[in-house]
Amino acid sequence: MNIEFILYDEFRLIFNEEALTYRMFSALFCMNLYIFKLLE
Repeated sequence: MNIEFILYDEFRLIFNEEALTYRMFSALFCMNLYIFKLLE
């Protein structure tokens, strides 16, 4: 496993639409949890 291949794989994951939406939703979910804890 060379570095170029690992970087390419990472970019492929980032630009994959499903992975992008999943990361977006998980980030929103974490943000909501954080805000909820602040308001508690």
